Amino acid sequence: MSDREGILDMICIDSWELEEGEIEENEEKSTETITGCSEERQREKGEETREETKREIKREKCLEEERQEIDRKKEKGSEDDKQERERKREKFSKEERKQIERKRVKGSEDERQERKRKREEETQEKEKKREKCSEEETQEREKKREKPSEEGKQERKRDHKKRKRNDSNKDKHRTNCKRRKHHHSSDGHTSRKANGNKEMAAQVQKRICSAGGNLGMEKLCSSLGLSVEQAESFVAEEEGNSVMMRMEGGEKMLVTRSALRVCTDKMQECEGDCGKLHLCRYHVLDSCTRTPCNFSHEITSGQNLRVLQGYHLEALDIEELRHLLLQNDPSFLPEICKHYNCGNGLYGACNFQTDCQKLHICQYYLKGECRYQFRCKRSHHLQGLDTLSKLKKWGMGDRWLTSLEQIYRNASVLRDIQLSVPKKRPMPVAKKRSLPVAKKEVPFAGSTDQSPNTLDQSEEICLYYIRKNCIFKDKCMKDHYHLPYRWQVQRAGGWEDMDDMESIEEAYCNISSVYHLFKPWAVDLNFDAMIYKSCKVRRLSTPSLASKPPHYILTTDWLWYWKDEYNRWNEYGKQGSSSTQAVSDICSSDMEKAFLLDKNATINFKAGSQTYELRLKDMVQKNLGSSTERKVCRRPKFVSKEEVKNKKSGKTKSQAETTLIPSHWDTDQLPDLGFKLVKLDSTSAEYTKVKDLFHNTLRTVSILSIERIQNLSLWEVFLWQREQMKKQNGGKDVEERQLFHGTSDTFIDAICQQNFDWRICGAHGTMYGKGSYFAREASYSHTYTNYRVNQSRVMFLARVLVGDFTAGNPSHLRPPAKNPLTPSCFYDSCVDSISCPSIFVIFEKHQIYPEYLIKYL
Repeated sequence: MSDREGILDMICIDSWELEEGEIEENEEKSTETITGCSEERQREKGEETREETKREIKREKCLEEERQEIDRKKEKGSEDDKQERERKREKFSKEERKQIERKRVKGSEDERQERKRKREEETQEKEKKREKCSEEETQEREKKREKPSEEGKQERKRDHKKRKRNDSNKDKHRTNCKRRKHHHSSDGHTSRKANGNKEMAAQVQKRICSAGGNLGMEKLCSSLGLSVEQAESFVAEEEGNSVMMRMEGGEKMLVTRSALRVCTDKMQECEGDCGKLHLCRYHVLDSCTRTPCNFSHEITSGQNLRVLQGYHLEALDIEELRHLLLQNDPSFLPEICKHYNCGNGLYGACNFQTDCQKLHICQYYLKGECRYQFRCKRSHHLQGLDTLSKLKKWGMGDRWLTSLEQIYRNASVLRDIQLSVPKKRPMPVAKKRSLPVAKKEVPFAGSTDQSPNTLDQSEEICLYYIRKNCIFKDKCMKDHYHLPYRWQVQRAGGWEDMDDMESIEEAYCNISSVYHLFKPWAVDLNFDAMIYKSCKVRRLSTPSLASKPPHYILTTDWLWYWKDEYNRWNEYGKQGSSSTQAVSDICSSDMEKAFLLDKNATINFKAGSQTYELRLKDMVQKNLGSSTERKVCRRPKFVSKEEVKNKKSGKTKSQAETTLIPSHWDTDQLPDLGFKLVKLDSTSAEYTKVKDLFHNTLRTVSILSIERIQNLSLWEVFLWQREQMKKQNGGKDVEERQLFHGTSDTFIDAICQQNFDWRICGAHGTMYGKGSYFAREASYSHTYTNYRVNQSRVMFLARVLVGDFTAGNPSHLRPPAKNPLTPSCFYDSCVDSISCPSIFVIFEKHQIYPEYLIKYL
């Protein structure tokens, strides 16, 4: 058997290398040599041999694949180790560079602080010397005066400030003279250095603008071939002039800064001496579609090239100039709605809501300072449909959408400092005049103004604050100031009050006077364009006299004028400068009422035999017979500080005598200002009447007290509104109801003092419109009172002029027009059901008088 097995083994080994036919042939040969084996046994052995051969081949393949896989893993592991070592080296080198950079920054910062401290000490020493000299003069003047008045004290303070300014100007003049002498005697080294700085600044600004408006410090060094020390020295000298620095992700970013602006006057009106670019606004925004365009698209034209050369920006191309203007010129970026960024709700405190033309975006997000991130209740989406629609109306091309966030952040850095013409880069044409500007004007009589100088302030001054009794205080939506007018100039940090405000107001009001031309600010202040140099100017004002009841004090009385052929201004309804001129059949108050109703309206009137048409939108008067057109102007009637003080002192006797006081009021408890709560006797008929009306639908509660609200000012307004509505109703009486209003006890004083205001006291839903809601039944208003354990609830019973009403709608901001063809005639209120109204929405607070305050458990 062993011989046969050895032979079979030899056959099996040979079969690994033979094909299938050869294996069969060997098997036949083996079969012949092996005697005694059956054919069946030989076939079985042959099959086993083939199977074993195949398995061996598979094992070899698997082993080979495993070896290849191991080799691949080894190669990959070595590559990963190499990358890891590389990352560690890079991380270490970055940290080392940052430490070195921090040490350098700290050193330069310490040097700057030391220089700043020395300058401050020198300034204080000079100030002490000047004060000592001026103090002796002041003391002598004080001795000559006996018991000076408050106005005299204020006048002396102003004189002292003027003397200090004059002394400061003299010091500056002497210093400048010394500098000029030194300049003429030097060898020109300073001049060459200044020119070198200007050239470097121009190169840096061009690089930054080409990079999109901001550029990292390291990239700037590499692009200009500067060392870190050279770049830091340049930034230390030019920061605030041609560049500003901000931090982004731990990296220093440079933002280009310039006082360059685009002229906002019409090109036909501007004579070209404004020192600004005459460019198409939409071309700057890359969205001009006019062919041909009436405005210039050329930055290399004579006027524009001179202006660019004056700022050393002539090397910029149009793309680079676009980035510079978008970040620096406030007129090119849409404003962020500040009202949206305060208050609660979908629109914050913005009353215009969907009609608002400003962007409803989180202001801190655009500055990169929003700490709430995704949890912020304000919008962080510049790609929203509402925002995109506003940007399109503004003229922003699609190309700016991706970089708009970065542009706003750069602009916020630039506007955090005073934006004026740079000291080292003066305007090429402007005469150097100065308008004194202060953060806040010193008020008289010790008053304090509480409005911050920011863009989000309302342009209407609060009448209640002027009278020292605004209950809403910081929550008030209007501006708080002690005068019925306020002149402000827009700087980088916001709106700032102007000095010499009374003189500016007098010049603005007296349209025909020329005395103000001798004032230092007269050359640079343009009342028509409301611009001082390159900065916007605004005038805040109290409400118009035509929009308030007659007894309201310190409202603004607007007067209307037209210009005759002799360039003289004449008031409407009064005899002009020439006795031959016919007087118009409308006066300033008629014009003002029409203007308040529709600022785009056209008014027809007569003057003698001539018929005229006045287009309020264009402020132009046209003679329909001769087609002659004249300019029209609207200016306020001047009120001095002294007049304001006298009017605030109180009512005159004639006013008090003519006031219609209700017969059931307690005349011994009538305050000169504000309101008085008079508790009703529980046995009186007045108490019983209110109690029955209250308990009619709310019997399960106990009344603690009923107080009558005696506010003479609100009552007079209510009577005036009743008469106005009666006149509009053709002399018929207006429907008046007593209705309930439930609210929180925190709003009691505000409502009693200044009436219902749904924007501040809140509105009970908006199902029938955005206004103050009142109910016929006390049980309905009860659900809106503020419940606290063991404390009483409060509810008002108000007298309401509901007038003509119609069905309400959530979109109503005021009652709709009675007839679409006559849109000037409106309903007086909105209701839940016309046939049987139980809920009334009032949009005008003069239609309401809060009559009773009910406290109950």
